[in-house]
Amino acid sequence: WDLFIPFAQLSTLLVRPGGYFSLVTPTKLFAAEYAAAAQQVLNEQRLEVVYDLSELRAFKEASVDVAVCAGRRDPPGESIRFVRRRATEEDSETWVSPTRLRRLPPGYWSLAMQGHHQADALLNQLERNVRLSEIAEVCDGASTREAYRIGPALRASEGLSTDQLRIVNTGTIDPFRLLWSTRPMRYLGQTL
Repeated sequence: WDLFIPFAQLSTLLVRPGGYFSLVTPTKLFAAEYAAAAQQVLNEQRLEVVYDLSELRAFKEASVDVAVCAGRRDPPGESIRFVRRRATEEDSETWVSPTRLRRLPPGYWSLAMQGHHQADALLNQLERNVRLSEIAEVCDGASTREAYRIGPALRASEGLSTDQLRIVNTGTIDPFRLLWSTRPMRYLGQTL
């Protein structure tokens, strides 16, 4: 928990109805589970734009990545503009509806800041799929003993039958890219 959480929540409530607000905060406001309540408060307002300035190092002496957001104390609009400012490439921009943001994992609006095509693909995937926790027990990594017990049940497959599940390992989870089917998975020395 950080002090910018109540700062973000209160600043939107201290503005008169129809009044404008603008916040300069760490990017964690848009990329941390503990910021979910603050994101909910922002999503209840008319948030216009969120700029991710982490690549620019906006404040030379600050060791924290910075985001800037601006909006009005009004009911939510049709969409929020997310802009990732780039140091060496063209900026990436995505428009996301407040409804879609509510469907993201709690606290992780940063998924919407990944660039238009990646954000759309990821948001569409999240909307289409059932959460893993709804169909299976989700736990930490397997112990060595458990890994060797699981190993024989794993196999490569071109298509999934109704009695098969995809396995998720750290090699297929990346907060910035979709990695399914981009490279083979290794498990206990076996390529799957």
